[in-house]
Amino acid sequence: MKTEEVQAKLSSIVENSDDAILSKTLDGSILSWNKGAEKIYGYTAKEIIGQPISILFPPDRSKEIMLIVEKIRKGEHIEHFETIRTKKDGTQLFVSLTISPIKDREGNIVGASTIARDITEQKETENRLKKSEHKLKERVKELNCLYGISSLIETKDISIEKILEGTLDLIPSAWQYPEITSAIIFYDQKKFKTKNYKKTKWKLTSKIEVNMKELVLEVNYLEDYKFLKEEELLINDITDRLKVILEHKEAELRLIEKDKILERKVQELRESEEKYRRLIEDSTEGVWVFDENANTSLLNPRMAEMLGYTINEMNGKSLYAFMEENEVKKAKLKFKNRKDGIKEEHEIEFLHKNGNRIYTILSSSPIFDQNGKFKGAMAFIKDITERKRAEILIIEENLKLAELNRIKKSLITRISHELKTPLNAINSASHVLLNYYKNDMSEKVLENNQIISKGSQRLKVLIEGILDISRLEE
Repeated sequence: MKTEEVQAKLSSIVENSDDAILSKTLDGSILSWNKGAEKIYGYTAKEIIGQPISILFPPDRSKEIMLIVEKIRKGEHIEHFETIRTKKDGTQLFVSLTISPIKDREGNIVGASTIARDITEQKETENRLKKSEHKLKERVKELNCLYGISSLIETKDISIEKILEGTLDLIPSAWQYPEITSAIIFYDQKKFKTKNYKKTKWKLTSKIEVNMKELVLEVNYLEDYKFLKEEELLINDITDRLKVILEHKEAELRLIEKDKILERKVQELRESEEKYRRLIEDSTEGVWVFDENANTSLLNPRMAEMLGYTINEMNGKSLYAFMEENEVKKAKLKFKNRKDGIKEEHEIEFLHKNGNRIYTILSSSPIFDQNGKFKGAMAFIKDITERKRAEILIIEENLKLAELNRIKKSLITRISHELKTPLNAINSASHVLLNYYKNDMSEKVLENNQIISKGSQRLKVLIEGILDISRLEE
């Protein structure tokens, strides 16, 4: 392949790349700018060439210029550096940069080349996922708190004092900042408080009447932090739950109208359970509950929809019936961890009813009864199939780029082998003729030999230039 064709092909690859590819001097002046750069940053080549590279840096990122230049001057390469840059319209975007030094023929570093990939969408997806996961974890903490409070009453011969102390032990972990959360309960002319309790102005208070006595729950932050709206609801749910528990307990102690009171409390508990069942059913995440044998005992509509089944089709079915054989072994190991009391979050693949793979993040907790016997597990499941597909696409694009680099290297190797070898022979022959047989040549023959010598020298310089560029890029 001719040198011009090779150069044209390489130039076409650079120019038509979706990534921004540009070069600049050591003082930051932009020298080249491809179409990918125009698309990502919004500047045309005419607008940007000759401008300082700092035009793309947000004010708070200006220090990066000196750090990058310092590394380039040392001959270092910078790979996959994630940062923020500013577009022509003033908006900012996340980019992943690969920066390499550019050397002249003598090996002096004279500039830098940059490949920039727009990763804004990827970053935004990650942020949304983190927020969603954070919200889900907060809700799980709240449910665990309420479940723990409800479980206190199941302890045989537990006193009212122990119920209130147990409630205080559960409260900090359900709030956003457990380490600075303290609480106090006033009930029946007594007060119960956490060990770190301190009265502050940053507090939530809930009051409720229990058997004609006022119960007051106060949750304090020891530092100036804002309470979440969900925490304002949670404190009322806790007092509602305590009301049920304490009234139930006091009814036991008094042994007055036992059957009537028990019936009312059971109904209240059912209503409370129904309330949280509705929360689960309305959740935008999949919720899946299994018995001790990993068979489905409860799931919400979102979970069934995620796998393409109805709730009735999935109820009673084994967890392992919805995945490929290679995933079953992994899932069984994870379920064994639940039996050992281990909570976990991990990725796992399911099979949709139509045969497609569904990639998910599964956050699972074990369920034990009051005697410590394993009763199953509860899992919150998020569909990350689209994110996985995006990751696969990125891998495929990187493989294509690697193949292009391989082709380029092969072409340059062929140029070196197929052109340099005969060219060296021509140079040597021309040198011998001009230096040893010059006086035996006619003027015309001598002139032709000089033309051959100069032409072969120019071609040699051109080939060396192409090889130098290839070495710089490597």
